[in-house]
Amino acid sequence: MNQEQERKVLKDQNGSKVRYRVLWTLKDEYLNGIALLITEHLPKYQAYVKNLKKNNFTVIGYARKSPGQEQQEVRVGLVQKMVNKLYDTLLVNRVFVTTLSRANDTITSRDTNGKNAQLTLLNQVHGNTQDLSEYICTSKNNCLVAIDFAGLSTNTSDLYDFIVYVFLYEKSNHFSLKMIF
Repeated sequence: MNQEQERKVLKDQNGSKVRYRVLWTLKDEYLNGIALLITEHLPKYQAYVKNLKKNNFTVIGYARKSPGQEQQEVRVGLVQKMVNKLYDTLLVNRVFVTTLSRANDTITSRDTNGKNAQLTLLNQVHGNTQDLSEYICTSKNNCLVAIDFAGLSTNTSDLYDFIVYVFLYEKSNHFSLKMIF
C-alpha cells in the first residue's frame, strides 16, 4: 500500500477548487488471504462460543450507546439492533445495555441513577450496567462480549479497574469473569 502524499484540494480545468480523498486499496496479492480470514472468522468465533457454552459458561453481551440527538424511537431502534446482533450473531445468553453513556465514561459510574426509560422499550435485555456488575459478581464462569472495543470502554485503565472491581466485589468469593471478547 504505497501511495505518494497528494494535495487534497486541486483546481480543475476551469480553475475551480476540487476536493478529493485518497483511496487506499489492498494489493491484489493480499486480497484472497484477507477475504478468507474475514469469511472464516465468524464461524470460528461461533464454534468457540458454542464450546464455551458446553463447558457451562454464560456468555454475556454488553451494548452501549453514546448520547446523541436522535429521537427516542430511532435511538431505541439502534440499540435494539445491537442487542439482536449480540444474540443472533455473537450467540450470547444475556444482554445488558446502557443507552446513554460515552465510551470514556467509567464503567462503574454508568447507570447509577437507576433504570432508564429507554431500557424498558428494548426486547431481551436483562438490565443496565449496574445490573451487569451485580450479575457477574454473583454468578460463575462468565464470558463478556461487546460488539467492539468502544462498546465496552475506550479507557484501558478503566477496563482494568472494572475487572478488579468485579474480582474484589464484596459478594464475590470467586472470580466469575473468565474472559472478555
